[in-house]
Amino acid sequence: MKSDFQFLSYKVDSVHFNIQRKLGLLLNVQNFNPDDFKYQFKFREPTYFTKQKIYVSGMKILVTLPHNSEKGINKRPLIHCGIEISGAFQVEEDKLEPKTVENLVKIQIPAILLPYARSTITTLFANAGIGTFVFPLINIQRYAQSVETQLKIKIVE
Repeated sequence: MKSDFQFLSYKVDSVHFNIQRKLGLLLNVQNFNPDDFKYQFKFREPTYFTKQKIYVSGMKILVTLPHNSEKGINKRPLIHCGIEISGAFQVEEDKLEPKTVENLVKIQIPAILLPYARSTITTLFANAGIGTFVFPLINIQRYAQSVETQLKIKIVE
């Protein structure tokens, strides 16, 4: 049985990681509290490739650990991590209502991609020597619903 909405593949398009070169951070072997980190999301404009009948969308996620001292307010974060992830999806449009397709593209694609992004960030932090850091669960569907009206699906022939 073939699904009317198929996840074809994903790729992490971009990775940026920076940790300040401070002895205290280098020697810190304790785990950081995920609540101390700041998280930002930006959704990529969905694109529909008409010849291939494929939708591509994605998101950018920024994770930062800001300074916690008064002197550090205007300084760059202690830890800064940014990744961009994209996914390719195929939709059997003739079998689905246009509103359903729009919902799948604007809301479900970010929800499907988030676990891959979380895994990438968690692994990156572990390999960077940060210690155990688990990217928290986030209701990405609710966030996607709040910004979906701002997203327009770009058509590419």
